[in-house]
Formats: sequence, C-alpha cells, structure tokens
Amino acid sequence: MTSPLRARAPRIRGARALFTGRAGGVSKGEHAALNLARHVGDDAQAVEEN
Repeated sequence: MTSPLRARAPRIRGARALFTGRAGGVSKGEHAALNLARHVGDDAQAVEEN
C-alpha cells in the first residue's frame, strides 16, 4: 500500500528521502505546526491542508 503522502510527493530524480520543517501549517493547539500525522488526534481537514 502506498501512503497518501508518498503518492502526492513530487518525483525528484534520484531523491530517496523527503524532509519537512515544523514552520507553517494550519494545525492548532498541541499540534500547532506543520503536522502531517493523521494518527495523533489532529483535525483531519487541518492535516490535509498541511
């Protein structure tokens, strides 16, 4: 099964890893950052927008 994040990641020739920072994002509260995890109780719509 392909993860949703991997499926949407741009294909960069030769790239084998992708890193993100915490800056930005629309999550609030304890997840107030660029939260990409769907399993931590963050608002699903915020995670999708992040």
